[in-house]
Amino acid sequence: MKHACRCGYGRVLLRPLEERDLEALRVLRNANRYFFNTTGYIESQQQRDWFAAYLAKPDDWMFAVELSARPGVFVGAIALYGLDRETKTAEFGRTLVDKTLAPESGIGTEAVRAVCRFAFRELGLKKVTAEVLKTNLRAQRAYAKAGCVVAGENGESWLLEIIPEQEEEW
Repeated sequence: MKHACRCGYGRVLLRPLEERDLEALRVLRNANRYFFNTTGYIESQQQRDWFAAYLAKPDDWMFAVELSARPGVFVGAIALYGLDRETKTAEFGRTLVDKTLAPESGIGTEAVRAVCRFAFRELGLKKVTAEVLKTNLRAQRAYAKAGCVVAGENGESWLLEIIPEQEEEW
């Protein structure tokens, strides 16, 4: 969905993903494609088609990740999607941080905290979930540090959740 939401946590700023970010996102996603459920290589036109489809979805928020020390520089992305207004839940994911542009430790964790803060404070959600491949140890560490707990498993993935009561900072 096209949105104007901005939020942050610690050193991380989240802003709406824009068309100008698509090539950097595509390159970053392709470099990390084996950490996703779909591992195919994404061409430029496929990325543009995905973005057009994303903009039409009413319950998806895709964010570019920036550092407060370097505003305006795309260093990654994170999303909140699959909003269920009845149960007040959504899923976060599509989390990517370019370690060459943001080598600092903890940027992924802070991006997760920022998107969860947005979910709990701005959208009034009661629970946010995620699915992470069991082989993606870096994401598992970042998600655990952000407060996610394992709620189950789905084949090759862990099912995670986080609720506002787990953290006082929301």
